[in-house]
Amino acid sequence: MAFESSDPTRSSLRNYQDIMESQAFNQTFLNFIRDAIVVVDHSGTVLFSNQTAQSNLKFRTGSQLGNVLPEFWPSVVHTLKDAVSRTNIKVKAGEFIFRTKIIPFPGNSQPCGVVCVFENSTEFESITHQLLSSQELSKEFDAIFNSCSDGLWICDGDANVIRINESSEKINNIRAKDVVGRNMRDLLEEGFIDRSGTMEVLNSKSTANLIQYTRDGMKLMITAIPVYDERGRLFRVVVNEKDITEIEALHLELKKQTAIRDQFRNQILEMQLAELESTQIIARSPCFVNVLQQAIKVSTVDSSVLILGE
Repeated sequence: MAFESSDPTRSSLRNYQDIMESQAFNQTFLNFIRDAIVVVDHSGTVLFSNQTAQSNLKFRTGSQLGNVLPEFWPSVVHTLKDAVSRTNIKVKAGEFIFRTKIIPFPGNSQPCGVVCVFENSTEFESITHQLLSSQELSKEFDAIFNSCSDGLWICDGDANVIRINESSEKINNIRAKDVVGRNMRDLLEEGFIDRSGTMEVLNSKSTANLIQYTRDGMKLMITAIPVYDERGRLFRVVVNEKDITEIEALHLELKKQTAIRDQFRNQILEMQLAELESTQIIARSPCFVNVLQQAIKVSTVDSSVLILGE
């Protein structure tokens, strides 16, 4: 005579096993999974799809995978033929981007179907795209920053050096690693420079223009520009430095040459006046003598002259 055990533990275990084997439990469990799960047979007919697959991919029982995702169907066909799992297949469906796994389940001679797991990677792809774009922009900025012939310094809102470009390294005869991370106040105290555009900006909260001398005697024209964030807080100072040492030397040389030219011109004028005094022209009248002298002076100027009188 058969009878059921009154052991509550065995009874609970049997009930648990019954529930595990039930289709309703499997459906409920798979619906809690965030990934989209689709089961198709060898012909591509959808046998099962969880709630995520139905919502995001529009899969329904009985629909054809090839019709819903035609670009994805060839990968499923390959898996049905060679019974090899495939992973990390990128699938775009509407506004979503998925990374997909295809897992075959065995039949007699070849897989009788596959399980497709679609992992929503839309946010990840967006972040990756933004990161790649940011990296591209960073490369472009670096190229522009280092190709500039003027020296460039970037400091934070507390006068700490963030970076300098290659031109600034040459102008100041330094290496970036020796100053990046240091504070402009310390560089001033060490006599590295005599004035700091960054410190001028921090004090005035406005653009500063000044002349600066390096410890090697280079004369620089400095323009320091404040950069404010959306809250109005000064968080960067961009300093442009132009080496005007050679320009200054050329300016002094030009002034020197101009002075020499004026000296020669005066000497020639004196010689012309002396020659006038010994010329055959008879000019005893002070007015006429003055006219002749003025004519010699005016002859050195490229300008029109109007002569009036008898």
